[in-house]
Amino acid sequence: MDEYGVKRDKPLSDRNTKIMIFLLPTIFFYLMFMTLTILPWYTGILLAMAEFFGMHHIVTRVLLNKSTYTDTVSQTPYFAGIISGSIIWVVYCWLTRLVQQAQSHSISHLMFALTVGLCAYNFFRAITLDPGTCPKPTSDEELKSIIEDLASEGRLNGQTFCIQCMARKPLRSKHCRVCDKCVARNDQYVYLPS
Repeated sequence: MDEYGVKRDKPLSDRNTKIMIFLLPTIFFYLMFMTLTILPWYTGILLAMAEFFGMHHIVTRVLLNKSTYTDTVSQTPYFAGIISGSIIWVVYCWLTRLVQQAQSHSISHLMFALTVGLCAYNFFRAITLDPGTCPKPTSDEELKSIIEDLASEGRLNGQTFCIQCMARKPLRSKHCRVCDKCVARNDQYVYLPS
């Protein structure tokens, strides 16, 4: 809101906002690493933390146009951008420093490349693949029969029926408040929007 109580528009479209939120950590990591390289450690750490807070401020207050710092960050690609930015800078430092200075350690470089490649592959698979949601009833009759079946078996409770989705929940499934769906095998599920 501005000083007159009128809600301000977002500076970018929704698509461009998501792209900027995803790329911003990579850019700010560069600034933080350069700060830590140039300044002494006791001032560099403080300024790098201030830069990280500045990045978080830009994401929440400028790009998302929210009044608090924690409301909607979980529904954006911000955390995925932090992880991918970390992977990018680890690979950059490995290529520019370690490969050139330690050329005789080819097995170590191969193992590191395989490890980072597998981490990046699994991370991007986790972002892009569907976690497996529980099917919702398509009609009121189907919902009625599910409720009647569970009630007749004496199992109509929060473990076997989701009130938010109005659907039967399989074993180990839980309702995700962020994506508003019941996720099958929720014990291995972490919401990372892309």
